[in-house]
Amino acid sequence: MPTVSVTVKPTFAETYRISLNWLVRTFWFVIWPAATITVLFLMLVAVASLRPPPEGVLNEAWAAAGPFPPYILGLFAFVFLFPLLSARKARSLQNSELGTQYQFSEECVEVIGPLGTGRLQWIAFKKVVENRWLLLLYLQTGVAYPVVKRFFADKSDLLAVRELLRQNIKKAKLRSD
Repeated sequence: MPTVSVTVKPTFAETYRISLNWLVRTFWFVIWPAATITVLFLMLVAVASLRPPPEGVLNEAWAAAGPFPPYILGLFAFVFLFPLLSARKARSLQNSELGTQYQFSEECVEVIGPLGTGRLQWIAFKKVVENRWLLLLYLQTGVAYPVVKRFFADKSDLLAVRELLRQNIKKAKLRSD
């Protein structure tokens, strides 16, 4: 099988989506319960606003909520602002016009970026996860190489890379299309 080469030059929006994707995959055990509690609290506030309570009761309820309203702002900042700042920093650290080139072959994956080059044997990758627009090649939990799928020259290159990933990485969650 010949070497498949893809040069990834993500936009700022894609870099933000990659950061958000990483955050949700890494901190899912905190985000989902916190989001559930937040939704329940917001539903309670919505119900309370539809049926106005007697004077003073709302102030007592708000006081009883304690740190919960700032908690909502903190959760919002953690889930949306942190990836935004992370994406901004990533874009400033690298020369995004050059992008990162990935070369997939039978022996290894070569990563050629604006700051350096690496040749990674297949055994270095612990798992790969694919979604609608992205391949994440994990070296360890929380550390992955993002390959945006729209940068493949054509569908046959993507299919060839998927086959290489299936053959060489045991934990491969790949799409079948």
